[in-house]
Amino acid sequence: MASVRPFVLPGPAQNRLQAVTLPALSGNELSSYLMHRLIGVGFQGETLFLEKDLKQIYQQSMGNLNLVNQLAH
Repeated sequence: MASVRPFVLPGPAQNRLQAVTLPALSGNELSSYLMHRLIGVGFQGETLFLEKDLKQIYQQSMGNLNLVNQLAH
């Protein structure tokens, strides 16, 4: 059985990593957040998500950014 070794950055870079816990989005923030992400990758136009889609994403993610990103993908 192969052993798994943790990934470690070389030199001083390993000391500059931080873990950040972000608060969950509110239902009102979800649409703005998704549009911000879309614009960041070059999207131009109206939102891609209908109101029912936003409600479903929020209900399933409870505003957790990691889950929001996965569900919106």
